[in-house]
Amino acid sequence: LVGALGDRDPLVREAVAASIGVFGSDALEAAVGALDDPALEAGAILALTHLPVAPQADIIKHRARARIEQALRYHDRWLAVDHWAGEHESARLLADSLKQESRRHGINALRLLGALADREAFEAAIASLDSSDQGQWANAVEILDSVSDRHIVRPLLRMWEPGDDSARVDDTAVLLASLRDAEPWVRACAALAAQGVKAGEVASTLAALARDDPDETVRDAAANALTGDKPMQKLETLSVMERILFLKRVPLFADLAPAELKQVASITEEQLFHDEEVLAEQGEPGDELYIIVSGEVLVLVRKGDHVTELARRSSGQYVGEMAVISEAPRMARLVAVGEVRTLCIGQKQFEVVLRERPETSMAVMRMLCERLRERDSATG
Repeated sequence: LVGALGDRDPLVREAVAASIGVFGSDALEAAVGALDDPALEAGAILALTHLPVAPQADIIKHRARARIEQALRYHDRWLAVDHWAGEHESARLLADSLKQESRRHGINALRLLGALADREAFEAAIASLDSSDQGQWANAVEILDSVSDRHIVRPLLRMWEPGDDSARVDDTAVLLASLRDAEPWVRACAALAAQGVKAGEVASTLAALARDDPDETVRDAAANALTGDKPMQKLETLSVMERILFLKRVPLFADLAPAELKQVASITEEQLFHDEEVLAEQGEPGDELYIIVSGEVLVLVRKGDHVTELARRSSGQYVGEMAVISEAPRMARLVAVGEVRTLCIGQKQFEVVLRERPETSMAVMRMLCERLRERDSATG
């Protein structure tokens, strides 16, 4: 059961956590031990809310303090990178990743403390901390002050304080710390952001990562940073990190966290179409969504003998999504204008994305409304 706490489905994790709770104190030590495995941590925290935790209270508080310290380290690095990232896409990806890590550790710390006190109160506070409404933020702080050890929680709250401008670390030091981070995803983002940096220690660290890092994505990102390859020169050479930078500009995936973009990027396949080549035919079954990397795609609708140009889609837009979502025949013919490069996602993989990532589901609903308005306007 403890091993199943790492299941990707949150409903499964909830059910497993409740099942572990049936064992009572006999399962407490195993649940606390699972906190040290990043893959099991979220589920282990859930399990603790179903167990008599008093015998392990001091250990749980110690784990919470450690996560708070880690969260604040990531937070300070995020402030530093955010300061100089500007519109530089790779630096912005690193900044977003550092912020995500800081929030993850901080929220896990709060949930650990919630297992010792009042889980529902802590969850209500967590939901309000990111609110832009100062009243909700103040209410969250008041809740945490009333149900937790104030001296433990208070240092963490500066992560959510508006206008936090803590002392920033030297840029090179931040980059080196991120290149040496325990999280492979942070190392990969740091390697991408380090492209073109001439500092000797950065270059030697990149060389070590390219040669020895156990994670393939990190090795590739470090090697590309050393050679100075520019993203998306050729479709055939798109790395996972380059796909992520591209997908981040696609409205359908814009609200996904960087690590989740990696999961989407990993399921895409590259396809190239020549001028006037048909990507999909109206009336045929549709089982692929195309995200346009470069070029244009004509969306044509035939009604009897009359063909209407419904739209032209270009880089960063997508086509073929209606048939993939509805499992109905294609509603339009898709034709390449010039050479068209795409990232393709199959129907089953896209269904997984929608099921596991609510932000994308909401974007799809907005997109469907817009597409239906387009179709009605063109054919009405």
